[in-house]
Amino acid sequence: GLQELEFIQGHSETEAARQCVDQWLKMPGIH
Repeated sequence: GLQELEFIQGHSETEAARQCVDQWLKMPGIH
């Protein structure tokens, strides 16, 4: 329910950011 959603959002915030960084680093023409 709502608690699960809040937990997922709060817990995966740093992990999501980490994945975004990984994707950006893997993309060509970014560096």
